[in-house]
Amino acid sequence: MSDFSTVRRPTSTEIAVAQWQRAETVRRLRRAGQRIVGAKLAVTTSAAQARIGAPGQIHGWLTDAMQIGDGDVHTSWTPGRSRGEGEVAVMLGSSLQGPGLCGRDVLASTSAVCPALDLPSSPQTNMPHITTAMIANNANAGHFVLGGSVDPRRLSESSATATVQVGESAQSVVIDLEVLANSVADFANELADTDGTSLPVGAVILTGGLTGSFDLQADSTIGVAIDDLATVRLRIGAPRRDGGSLK
Repeated sequence: MSDFSTVRRPTSTEIAVAQWQRAETVRRLRRAGQRIVGAKLAVTTSAAQARIGAPGQIHGWLTDAMQIGDGDVHTSWTPGRSRGEGEVAVMLGSSLQGPGLCGRDVLASTSAVCPALDLPSSPQTNMPHITTAMIANNANAGHFVLGGSVDPRRLSESSATATVQVGESAQSVVIDLEVLANSVADFANELADTDGTSLPVGAVILTGGLTGSFDLQADSTIGVAIDDLATVRLRIGAPRRDGGSLK
């Protein structure tokens, strides 16, 4: 078993600088006419946080320009650098205002869940710590895809399985809706504590990778299915030379 006790945690000053850079990234996206539609959560488990020395989960903001349609062909990627993750997204039917929220509050505010794909941007390499690099780079938010909607009550009534497809390979995991909701609650509480803001009605939250990330390969299909209730699919086409960066 790996010992993460010696992994250096970033200093409070390093985190503050990274958070300022993330805010600058979001302001730049807004100046470019992009609209914030939700957020993505990263390193949501204690094991993942220990592995990189993160003090907690990391979030980034999603914009309308980052979204790719279900079933589309994706060409804005770079061979050898671009990766993907299968996820479950939470869609809010009412606002979430912390602090003091718990997973039950999130579930009560959730109008739907859906299978999703996260296609992160390339990480920054000029930061002193991997955690601050992720924060500064808006949690490496790049592109995302949302599939069909599922009533969250259908997942809470019985165990549901998410299957992540990468080409001809598939990996299935049981969806723990309570764990996902707790991560969203922690995020909403953090927003309330740091700047007094809330998560609005209609926000989409990507709740973190279901399995490990995978390399994108041309002429392949990636996707996620929640049992036989909903799917999301994306065809990986030949990459554009510029990588299609949003930033």
